[in-house]
Amino acid sequence: MFEQILGNLNDLIVLGLFLYFALVLHGKINVKPQYEERLENFRKKKLSYVIVWGGIFCFTVLFVLKFI
Repeated sequence: MFEQILGNLNDLIVLGLFLYFALVLHGKINVKPQYEERLENFRKKKLSYVIVWGGIFCFTVLFVLKFI
């Protein structure tokens, strides 16, 4: 049971990180000015959105399937 709780906690942490990066990419969360130039270059790459949102979708599906 303890292993299952840790496994679910690990999934939530990873999902939270993907959500944080998605919000940073969309400009909902501000970052330090020194990273703003790097972030602008990263935002120009549309593939980054696909990777982040795809990761969120995959981890969400896997998380939900664990409880079915």
